[in-house]
Amino acid sequence: MQAASIPPKFSIPFANAAGTGDSRPIPTASQITTNPGAASLVDGFPPLNFTPVAAGGIPPSGADFNGLFNQITKWNQWQGEGGPVKFDAAFSSSIGGYPAGARVLSNSGHAVYQSLSDNNTADPNTGSALWRVESSVWTAAVWQATGSANNQIITLNPVPTSLSQLIGLVLTVNSQGTNTGPVVLNPNGLGNIPVNFQAGVALGAGVLTTNAPFTVVYNGNAFVLTSHTNVFTDPGSGGITVSGPSSASGANLKFIGNGATTPNKWIRALNGVMQWVNSAYTAVTMTLDDVGNLTTAAGITATTGNIVANGGRLRAGLGAFGSADPNAATLLTDFPHSFAAAGVQVLPDGFVMQWNSGATTTGEEFVSFPQPFANTALLVIAQEANPQGWLVGGSGSFFSTTFGCQQLTASSFALYCMRTVPNAPPILGVGVAYRYFALGF
Repeated sequence: MQAASIPPKFSIPFANAAGTGDSRPIPTASQITTNPGAASLVDGFPPLNFTPVAAGGIPPSGADFNGLFNQITKWNQWQGEGGPVKFDAAFSSSIGGYPAGARVLSNSGHAVYQSLSDNNTADPNTGSALWRVESSVWTAAVWQATGSANNQIITLNPVPTSLSQLIGLVLTVNSQGTNTGPVVLNPNGLGNIPVNFQAGVALGAGVLTTNAPFTVVYNGNAFVLTSHTNVFTDPGSGGITVSGPSSASGANLKFIGNGATTPNKWIRALNGVMQWVNSAYTAVTMTLDDVGNLTTAAGITATTGNIVANGGRLRAGLGAFGSADPNAATLLTDFPHSFAAAGVQVLPDGFVMQWNSGATTTGEEFVSFPQPFANTALLVIAQEANPQGWLVGGSGSFFSTTFGCQQLTASSFALYCMRTVPNAPPILGVGVAYRYFALGF
């Protein structure tokens, strides 16, 4: 067959001008007992029409022929002119329901419904799940919104009579403006319906922009945003806002790459802190607060290269020091220290050195450290600060000074000083200048 082989159309039904007596409708029920020889949809032409007249038969009626062909060609004419077929409850009941794949026009003329099952008697105009919207005049147009950016209005044509008629339809809308928060969409005054993301989350500021088209699908509760166009500019202090549904979950960015079906990584802002969340969304691996404090769940690890602190302190665990790994930190100078006469130096391995000087008052006394040790002192060594004073007058004899240290605690130690002269008993070193060195942790 070729497209040019289309047969002539019926511009009028057969027997269109036949008089009342020359054409009659063909009834469904049999007329054998009520009108012998008359045709019906049940019998067709009855047996009397096939019986010879000499044997008592009745010839077929021209009126029946006219009526039958008139009814048939009326539907031929309707189909030829593209006339639609709407759902017919009585017809549906009489045939036991529409078959799967059948198509009917909606009562409002806005959509074509397709039957999803055999013996389908459900009315598609009520939103039955046994029918789907195959096409709609509402989905074939872009509707310009009015109202305001956060409260947008569209006027569909033909006019929907209920929200149920919109279930499952994809609507394309030119946004009335750039939204500053959650958005509602009101079709033909049927109600302010929220526009949400697929997860049911309300839209954040700037998701919709002026005269940019966006598409939504009505699910019976909300218009679900399926696509949108954003105009990204230098955000400045205003920014492009990503809003979270609650303070418990924050505002999330989900990153998926390499064809993965689950997120590779999450980044979220929660209670003023930027957080990096693992792919399973079960644990926070790193945080950054407003003052620049960076915290990681398992510490900062460098497998290659070096970690450098610019303009600040680099804090590291003790396990990094003394490591054979050339990439681990092995030398840090940013430890508490003092080079004064009384000083303290914290060593990388956790030990602390302290030193000071003084003069004995009694030769046996307790001396306090410049700074208490966190735990205790391990070792104290003392020596005389002025050994050139050992010479006694011009006698050529020298003093001998001996120091002893004991009773070491975290904050002090006991100092003993004895002085001796040849051929004389020892005496307490009263007023002897000394220096000491202490090691502890």
